[in-house]
Order: sequence, then structure tokens, then C-alpha cells
Amino acid sequence: MKKERKQRRDAAIRAVENALRKHRVMYYYSDVEHMVLIVQPNTPEMYLSLKSQSDNWGYTLYSYRFAGTPLWYTVRRDDFFDWLKNPCTLVETMPFGKFKGKPLTDMLGTNRGYLEWLYKQESVAARLRYTLALLLGEDVLPLYASNSSPLPLTPVELTTDDDPL
Repeated sequence: MKKERKQRRDAAIRAVENALRKHRVMYYYSDVEHMVLIVQPNTPEMYLSLKSQSDNWGYTLYSYRFAGTPLWYTVRRDDFFDWLKNPCTLVETMPFGKFKGKPLTDMLGTNRGYLEWLYKQESVAARLRYTLALLLGEDVLPLYASNSSPLPLTPVELTTDDDPL
């Protein structure tokens, strides 16, 4: 039983590493087991757990946290890579729920509590979380200014010939 769990975990870790390589994401291994530091241009440094999960609908979920912050977030794999490609693109209107289509700036005055609650939810897409952080006045500048890592890192070399899948 333990051996089977270890094999499933190792396969999930390889799948995350392959996805990072496929999407050409620069990352470093850390001394913390099953953890990498992602360092991409124009995005904040973030730690990504190599232990992926699945939600009730079968989507692969990644857990990450920004360097220098203690909060961990869970995001769908596709949302994670979409955000890495376009980190500064903001969400203009609410993408779901009873406020779907309503401009977020309008909601700031009338439904600020809801936006604050939504910002704290782990299942919120990364781009929406970033937009909400800016709207709510959260300090996102240190996320971009962090150049040092508290963990010793080992670089991962990517070549143009890498085709992990």
C-alpha cells in the first residue's frame, strides 16, 4: 500500500515537472522536498508544490505561494499556466456567479465585502486574485521586488530539445 502511494505521488510529481518544462517555465529545485521556486520574467517569484491534487470535477490543482508571503493558494493547472503567460492582464468584469458581467470597479463600492471574501478563497483563478489584490489595495509590489530566496536552490536546465510529453 505504501509503495503504491509513493508510486502515484512520484508519477504526479513527474507530471508537474513535465508540465513546467512543456510551458517553458524557469524554476529551481529547493532543499524543501517536492518544492520548486518559479522565476519568470514579469511575474513574482513563487514556490510551487510538486504534489498536485485533483478536485471533484477531475481538474488538476496546483498549490503555490508567492515568495515572502505565508499564504498558500490552490489553482487549476490551466489557470496557473495562463496566468504565468499573461501575469499583468487584469479581469475587468466578474466572470461568474450572480454578479457575472458586472464591472469589478463598480462592485468595489457596493460589494467590497464580497470581493474581500472572494480574494481569500483558494479556488479563485490567479488572474482574478491578482486583480482583486490591486482593487482592494493589497501590497503586491513586494511580490515583484523580491530577488532573494530564503531556500538554497539548484537550477534546472532547459534545452530547446526538451519534449517531455
